Amino acid sequence: CTFIQPSNLTQGMKDYLASDEWKERVKWDRALYEAANRSLDMTIEKLGRSLVKRQVELYQWAQGRVKERCIARAKLPCTPNGVKRRPHETNCLFQDSGCANDCIDEVVAEELATNSASQLEI
Repeated sequence: CTFIQPSNLTQGMKDYLASDEWKERVKWDRALYEAANRSLDMTIEKLGRSLVKRQVELYQWAQGRVKERCIARAKLPCTPNGVKRRPHETNCLFQDSGCANDCIDEVVAEELATNSASQLEI
């Protein structure tokens, strides 16, 4: 239950982020980012944009189903009032990841057992 400071860039920060000094400092990070992006683009092209688009849509649909069914069952590390729960009081696999995983398993099993299971094929 940690307060996350809202982003507030001062003009000085903006100037530094636009400076040659900053660009030099992050050039290898930027190169790695660009290489990963090119690799992803080539993978998408090799698989076919339409297949990747369908799979992304399926993934987003599945996320929506899980969210509508499972969000109320998630016992997050922080209560809605901001009180930190003990690890054994949550139903998360690790910190705030994999919460309500039993519900997720139920949704998947139900979807596989219904007509919508044909949508789950690659």
